[in-house]
Amino acid sequence: IVFPNAIFFTLELICFIMKIKKKISFYILGIISFFYAGLVFFEKDYLRSLLELVPLVRILSPIIRTFILIISNLILAKILENISLFTTIGKDTLYLCGNEFIIKSICSSLVELIGLRLTFNTPLHVYLYTMILLILSIKFLHPLERKFINSIKCI
Repeated sequence: IVFPNAIFFTLELICFIMKIKKKISFYILGIISFFYAGLVFFEKDYLRSLLELVPLVRILSPIIRTFILIISNLILAKILENISLFTTIGKDTLYLCGNEFIIKSICSSLVELIGLRLTFNTPLHVYLYTMILLILSIKFLHPLERKFINSIKCI
């Protein structure tokens, strides 16, 4: 009676250790890939220099570096998947693409109507403006568009 319980306990312990190892590996891989992505962003690609030293690896160097950057994007996507705003944006991409010109035209016209002028000095300003436009599109244009499409379906 004790022997099967010991096997069951051992299997449970192994599964628990494997889950912990997966999480630890996920975080370690994430930290390494984000660090490398940051280096590439700031044009300090030291891995390229290291990989170029070995002739056989030199051929695979672009593939290895690209694979690390893809891993960082996948890990970032996994981290962000539980944010409802990003989920909504992902589900409604087709609507948002269609509404892009409309919402940009309306917002820029409203800003000019007030007498202000939109200027973007840094890429961060552009990203923030785009995020604001996406949120406005989701909150205002998308519900109207959905009602219109549903009324057409009834015809």
